[in-house]
Amino acid sequence: MLISKRNMSNNILISFFLFVLLLISLLVSLESEFFVLFSVAAFTFCCIVVLSLFSGALDWRGTLFLFIVFASFQFLAIIFPSFFGVFPHNRFFYDRSEAEFYFIYYLLVFLLGFVILVTGYFLGKKIKITKKGLKCNNIPLLICFIPFAISLLGFYKIFTAGGGFFSTIIIMGSINLLLSDLAFFVSISKIGYISCCLLVIVGKYRSCGVIFIVLTVFNAAIGERGALLFSGIIPVLITYRLSHGKIPKKYISIGLTLFLVYYLGIGAIRSVQQDIHKPNVAPIDVVLNVFTKTEHHINAAATIKMADKEGLYLGETLYNLIYVPIPRSIWSQKPVTSESAIVGMQLKKINDPTGAGLPPGLIAYSYLQFGMIGVCVFTFLSGIVAGVSEKYFLNVKNSFNIILYSQSQALFVQLISTEVQVKFLMNLLVVLIITFLSMLIDTSKE
Repeated sequence: MLISKRNMSNNILISFFLFVLLLISLLVSLESEFFVLFSVAAFTFCCIVVLSLFSGALDWRGTLFLFIVFASFQFLAIIFPSFFGVFPHNRFFYDRSEAEFYFIYYLLVFLLGFVILVTGYFLGKKIKITKKGLKCNNIPLLICFIPFAISLLGFYKIFTAGGGFFSTIIIMGSINLLLSDLAFFVSISKIGYISCCLLVIVGKYRSCGVIFIVLTVFNAAIGERGALLFSGIIPVLITYRLSHGKIPKKYISIGLTLFLVYYLGIGAIRSVQQDIHKPNVAPIDVVLNVFTKTEHHINAAATIKMADKEGLYLGETLYNLIYVPIPRSIWSQKPVTSESAIVGMQLKKINDPTGAGLPPGLIAYSYLQFGMIGVCVFTFLSGIVAGVSEKYFLNVKNSFNIILYSQSQALFVQLISTEVQVKFLMNLLVVLIITFLSMLIDTSKE
């Protein structure tokens, strides 16, 4: 991928700034009890940002962008508390010493896996692709509201189970078990943002804004944070970019800033609800608690520990990729296919998949399968798929491709995730239905 001289200069400037910031932060935290952990986390974060800049992987339209953003929250969950002398949340470990070892180990494994992932991504974008795609000339306005109607059904079931809209907000801090029992309705509740993307394509921006606000308020009520970025902001921006043209960077920056405020705000509310009976909770403690309770790095580090202590899976759970499309109503004895439930049950030492989900992430799940060999192989293959997919969808711009890519942008990199396969199939089904209905109506008018 060629980088212009202007972008190269900007990347060099940003990299220099990050390097200076890294040195200053290391000097300030030199006397910290957790200096080694902070140093490795800050160094890993700096390397990944710099590598992302120079490889083009930090392009917000690309397949690796959300993967990088998501990973950044993991690093911040280690960097921020340890900088203030607070050890990150560390369940699944016997003591801080063991937790610190596996946090550092995971960070280094992640860095290696990311380098290989970006290499595969770079090579994938060099592969020649077809220019063909499913065409849909017009999307009737009524069709645009179908995903929103589906999501309203999901929210109705969730709020009914939670005792109403306001009652659901009150129990936001302890709602995880309730949501795990309503997993299907939680998944379809996110489909509503597809309506926003469809309305962007047909130019109905006011309707798009109203639906976007309603969906975001409903997601906030159930404490859902990631959906705003992964299902809302980025897909809408992607849709506009591919269908209507460039978007000023300031609007992208504003969108991401609003998400960060929203993410931290919802996390703080949930944290306060959980600590409501604890007196004299200082604001800084609330902020630290939000970061320390971001558990994705904990799941990943604990998964690596589990692989080292209890043995590798050697591909045993990868067969689940075949089983995922088969409905459980047809095969009642279908094994648990979700990797987060499989890992969660083993970490929690339970047999019930309900509420057990602990997503390990691509790097840790690859390690769990075949150790470092698994990390090298699966990250490289994931990078290839991400690069090829990005090149195809960003070059073949029809309504079908735009909507499917906007909803699946972050999914192509998760090659071995059964949960991602479910999301992709669900998005594919909804987009296909919308496309065929649009084509059918368009044909009947001729």
